[in-house]
Amino acid sequence: MKVRTVTGDVAPEDLGPTDIHEHILYDLSRNIEADPNHPELDDASVSTETLGIISHNPLAVRDNLVLSDEMLAVDELVACRRAGIGTVVDVTTPELGRNVAALKRISQATGLRIVACTGSYIQAYHSPEMTALSVEEITERMRKEIEEGIGDTGVRPGIIGELGTSAKIHPDEQKVLIAAARLNRSLCAPLMVHTDPQSRMAPAALSILERAGADLGKVSICHLDSAFFEPEYYEEILATGAYIEFDTFGENFCLHPNYGPSDLDRVKALCRLLERGYSRQILLGCDVCMKSRLHRYGGWGYDHLLTNVVPAMRRLGIGTAELDTMLRDNPREYLAF
Repeated sequence: MKVRTVTGDVAPEDLGPTDIHEHILYDLSRNIEADPNHPELDDASVSTETLGIISHNPLAVRDNLVLSDEMLAVDELVACRRAGIGTVVDVTTPELGRNVAALKRISQATGLRIVACTGSYIQAYHSPEMTALSVEEITERMRKEIEEGIGDTGVRPGIIGELGTSAKIHPDEQKVLIAAARLNRSLCAPLMVHTDPQSRMAPAALSILERAGADLGKVSICHLDSAFFEPEYYEEILATGAYIEFDTFGENFCLHPNYGPSDLDRVKALCRLLERGYSRQILLGCDVCMKSRLHRYGGWGYDHLLTNVVPAMRRLGIGTAELDTMLRDNPREYLAF
């Protein structure tokens, strides 16, 4: 069993504490959401003058939605490595600016293991050709990357996704899910699905995957801590055997409908799941995808999970064994091919 990182295959036991969901170089600028009271911010830069607006609407400033500085990424991830994270899973798909050659350089510069991905994000980001592609063609594209490498980089993805699903699953998103399910089963590949924060589409996505033959024990559902905490919804997902991700620690934008909870809310919801015995199906991360969440711009950085969140978990009674399960054991089993 091996885990595929941008610098080569490693044994699962060598991963160390693993952050399951991050974006290192990234372009989410299509999600720009102009502030009607401040339209001039569209083309502004992230600065002390704009951070006030960003604090309640992170989508108001286009510059906030682009991570393109490789040396800044190195600086930010050095702090992550020093905090104790051994591996970061970068789930930036091609539509969002995937750059595996840069990820390899960043990994070498920081000593941090990085897992790259294959697959496609939500339909709004798809290239025009996606509609014309068959399931078989999509399957072959992802299979070739997984088995032969991405382009001429020699880097093989270590995960499929985060595959995108919109508020209602688009037919093209369904094709990608079916293709991914086939590879998940045939290659024992981990598969990650993004669901819209305000939707309840995880059961529908899991149903598509299951019908296509996926091993749901190697599937994770993203962002289940980003907008709501519904025990019945969690139970429906967990009953399938899939993992759930508490992966948006640090997203505390107080007035935006998609970024509601505080980290304390997240930890308390996690405690309730642990009390019900679900530690073996939980993965953790921060989903850093904006400049305002980096140390350089006053944020808590990629190290937030270990520097701030884990101590809060301990204060609320989560023990070392449960933390090791979520940060070490579960990623090892999930990511191993």
